[in-house]
Amino acid sequence: MGCNFAVLFPCWDMLFGTANFDARYHPTGIADQLEGRQYGDGFWSLHWRAIQRWVGS
Repeated sequence: MGCNFAVLFPCWDMLFGTANFDARYHPTGIADQLEGRQYGDGFWSLHWRAIQRWVGS
């Protein structure tokens, strides 16, 4: 968190001091993926389920 903002041009992160070249993975911020919950299989299924969650079904 708070590092590696420039996806394609890391020179910007190096310039502003936010570059982090550690070999470890950082948290993505996705906190609502629950164990046992079906998120869909495939591109269209994922989007359809997202719309259903957004509407509240």
